[in-house]
Amino acid sequence: MTRLVITPDPSSGGTVRMLGKREKWVDTVLFCGHEDLTFGPLTPTANPEQLFRKRYKHWRRNAWSSALFSPSKNRAAPGLVDPRRKQSLPALMDEASEITLWTSGVPREQLFLLALSMYLSAADFSERRVSVLQYKCDGQRQSLGYNSVDDLAIRPEPVTLTPSLLLELQRLWSVVTHRTPEPLFELASRGIDIPELPYLIRAFEALVSLYPDPETGLGAMERRLLEACPTDWTRAQRVSGNAMMGDGTEWAIGDVILSWRLAQLAASDLAEPAIELRGPRKTLRKAEARITSFGQDCLAGRRNLVTSHGIDTWIGGVHLSSATGDVWYRNSDGGLIKAA
Repeated sequence: MTRLVITPDPSSGGTVRMLGKREKWVDTVLFCGHEDLTFGPLTPTANPEQLFRKRYKHWRRNAWSSALFSPSKNRAAPGLVDPRRKQSLPALMDEASEITLWTSGVPREQLFLLALSMYLSAADFSERRVSVLQYKCDGQRQSLGYNSVDDLAIRPEPVTLTPSLLLELQRLWSVVTHRTPEPLFELASRGIDIPELPYLIRAFEALVSLYPDPETGLGAMERRLLEACPTDWTRAQRVSGNAMMGDGTEWAIGDVILSWRLAQLAASDLAEPAIELRGPRKTLRKAEARITSFGQDCLAGRRNLVTSHGIDTWIGGVHLSSATGDVWYRNSDGGLIKAA
């Protein structure tokens, strides 16, 4: 039997791997997640792998560069797959005698923790063998991958995932995956009383922030991108990087998702794009961007992105779609408004 260590992304996994080499870990398997769950469909399912297959197909259909959203470097299969051993997460869990989840307090890592409750509930093992290393997250909202090997070597007190705590995580995951937004907004307003895992509320606050504002039609992601985009040509990757870290804090959404949304706002088939791009669009590495007059009007509230462009996006389990009339807005007080 082995010990299984799970990290939310390859960046943090690389640092944890270096720590393991320094400390000479034995009989330990490292699994790195590869999904940013703050965006794209998160629908309820009895089989967790079905959800990740759905997400994989979603990004293959929608991403300007589907390679950015492939589930693993070796293209082993949709879903959570260990790229080195080519084993799915459930298979690794079945082999493990001890499971430790490493995470920080940023929203996408908290969502990853909640998503893992799907696998833990379906696995045939005692929950007493599962624990969480929850690293402190200061005002910078530092993700696990930003920590050095020395930082990670100073471990926090592990949180044991008892049966009751696991049930709480599963209940919170059902809120994330609910097909309408009312439970999400209610929980974000009420808060979460789980002292052992104090950063969970950030995941729900981040999801709420993605809903568009009724005056501008901008969610937090669109607003940050437009605010980070100058009127002069600048590197598109700098725009997405500034949108993620521009105010000195690490925001909820990662740079890959921000780059994808930037490309959508600059789509060539839009009559009035909010951002203009020049150069190759495949990965945006060599492209340049600048805000348009329409984008400036949206920021100022003179125009509305949703009423001008429509909306077709997923936030958790909710599909916001102008085509079906399923459009919700978030007002300035954090309340929910259904479009007429």
